[in-house]
Amino acid sequence: PPFMKLLIDEARRQRFPLRDYRLDALVGGEGMSEGLRDYLRTAFRRVFSGYGATDLEIGVAGETPLSVAIRRQALRSPRLRERLFGRDSRLPMLFQYHPLAHHIEKNGRGELLVTLLRPSVLSPRVRYNVHDEGGVARFDEVGRLLEELGVATAVKRAAGPGRPLRLPFVWVFGRSDSTISWMGANLYPEDVEQ
Repeated sequence: PPFMKLLIDEARRQRFPLRDYRLDALVGGEGMSEGLRDYLRTAFRRVFSGYGATDLEIGVAGETPLSVAIRRQALRSPRLRERLFGRDSRLPMLFQYHPLAHHIEKNGRGELLVTLLRPSVLSPRVRYNVHDEGGVARFDEVGRLLEELGVATAVKRAAGPGRPLRLPFVWVFGRSDSTISWMGANLYPEDVEQ
């Protein structure tokens, strides 16, 4: 996401006519704030993020219009945020994933464990831990929560027309091992220390 912001800034600096093009953005590598998404949408029609890891698989999960609408609602609703994501002060990225391709669970430390389920995978991963903190929920569980909190209609309206993908959700806060991602590169405390 930060690279896309730099791309927009440089295009504007050089007076490149971004508005003459119909652009969409698919980003990944690190989380993004909704403020950054809003900024990116000044040049791109749609901005979606994907979740994965180079040592696991790039396309584990992806944002959908529904997951973005729920995340934006959680930003405005502390009650929804706490009920869905827990008492963490951070707003995690929220994705949907295909349960026949990936099994995602949470261990006792709140880290996501991913199992690749496709038999064609060259290097199988079983309960693989990249040390991302987060959680998972079924589609129907999230739907019931939205109804209970009285925000289901607002979320559906924000998600736009069409039927939502009835896929489970996974949310990601970031790395549990103090790793930070900057411009898509993982920086470890040891790197900074050196």
